[in-house]
Amino acid sequence: YTFLPSVDCWDGPDGKPIIYHGWTRTTKIKFDDVVQAIKDHAFVTSSFPVILSIEEHCCVEQQRHMARVFKEVFGDQLLMKPTEASADQLPSPSQLRGKIIIKHKKLGPRGDVDVDMEDKKDEHKQQGELYMWDSIDQKWTRHYCAIANAKLSFSDDIEQTAEEELPQDTPPTELHFGEEWFHKKVEKRTSAEKLLQEYCAETGGKDGTFLVRESKTFPNDYTLSFWRSGRVQHCRIRSTMDGGTTKYFLTDNIMFPSMYALIQHYRETHLRCTEFELRLTDPVPNPNPHESKPWYYDGLSRGEAEDMLMRVPRDGAFLIRRREGTDSYAITFRARGKVKHCRIHRDGRHFVLGTSAYFESLVELVSYYEKHALYRKMRLRYPVTPELLERYNMERDINSLYDVSRMYVDPSEINPSMPQRTVKALYDYKAKRSDELSFCRGALIHNVSKEPWGW
Repeated sequence: YTFLPSVDCWDGPDGKPIIYHGWTRTTKIKFDDVVQAIKDHAFVTSSFPVILSIEEHCCVEQQRHMARVFKEVFGDQLLMKPTEASADQLPSPSQLRGKIIIKHKKLGPRGDVDVDMEDKKDEHKQQGELYMWDSIDQKWTRHYCAIANAKLSFSDDIEQTAEEELPQDTPPTELHFGEEWFHKKVEKRTSAEKLLQEYCAETGGKDGTFLVRESKTFPNDYTLSFWRSGRVQHCRIRSTMDGGTTKYFLTDNIMFPSMYALIQHYRETHLRCTEFELRLTDPVPNPNPHESKPWYYDGLSRGEAEDMLMRVPRDGAFLIRRREGTDSYAITFRARGKVKHCRIHRDGRHFVLGTSAYFESLVELVSYYEKHALYRKMRLRYPVTPELLERYNMERDINSLYDVSRMYVDPSEINPSMPQRTVKALYDYKAKRSDELSFCRGALIHNVSKEPWGW
């Protein structure tokens, strides 16, 4: 026999049942769709009978709908009567090949059929979504909730998907801030040239490889640096006020409402001038994208970080700072009511948190631990910014300091990241053993982890 997991049926809209695991956050699916899926796949791998166990929570009307669907969809496959009228024992699996057996606890109207105690309890349960105001994020957070026995229980906030997130009104002058090609702080022209030269040496030097940086010579303007014919060239991106708004342009005949729009245009359309014609191709990733993030502090001491976190009494509050006199960093956060610190080491171009959490950037590190637990069950939630401190305006909680005898959290206490990195091959590789794979330069390889001997 093949047993299917219990099919948990509940009253649905339009008089048709739905299926989900009661009092949980499982997705609700249509009963009719599930029955059709069972019909299509029940005997793909075996012809032995399938036993379908129904956990019934529907009203009588929707139970009748279920009965109709079972008969219409399963047809002759549904076992409706004994295989032998006078049999003195149950049929064998071989006798029931290709049959579907329904194990069903039938619930009727009150007083018609007895209902067990668990089902009576369910009558007094309610579930739904609870919205709570977060005074730090200044927004409503959504939680799954259930009410039973006069008690309200609710989950952590439900993470919104990209489709559900409310649109953010980002000013046109800031649209480029999150782009990988934007290098906010490049101190010298030669630094930009070095970044392009090193990147092109690794990737093969495609014409149009580019980055954008703030201009040191012309305040409020930018510089486009790009690779052409084996060398780095630079163009000034100028800005002007037009009708109260800022416009950006490379040539006088075409202007753009944002830096982002200008770059997108020249990635799709050739930039033409007297000396050459060029389309922007590959962006040079910013090696320090964290420098423009509100949670990053370049000149903050350990004591100053503690002072800031003591004034935000919420688990998940955090900031990242560059450690004084070193090329390493530290993350300061609140968990279980205490302010804690953890070192972030550099291993080549990677940032290492704890013992086995490797990231390409601090931005990737923060993004990962906003979705996964960093310390015990705590996720990063509240970037500690000057604006937050001013708005929240709490007094310092001296008792929130972590064990003063320990400067940093033990690395083994930090939850490791999942080994699902994506890396790009710098060279062609021919497999030398049966358990190896061949790949070409530029191939993207997923689900890899960093080991002492390599990826």
